[in-house]
Amino acid sequence: MLVECAGYSYLGITFTAGDITNIPLNVLTGQATKALTGLCYNMKQLGVFSPSIALKCFHTCITPILFYGSNVWV
Repeated sequence: MLVECAGYSYLGITFTAGDITNIPLNVLTGQATKALTGLCYNMKQLGVFSPSIALKCFHTCITPILFYGSNVWV
């Protein structure tokens, strides 16, 4: 018995026979927004106001969330 598969999900992206569908950009931006809110809260609690430290934390914590699976999108 042959079972037909509608698609395959890998790294949160659904691949089908025709193309890539269900690219979760809104999910990734939601997760990044949540992480950024937590980062800002923690930096405020610690009293960190240096722009260089804030940018380093952003590039370390938020950028990977936004670029997750981006090599598949193009």
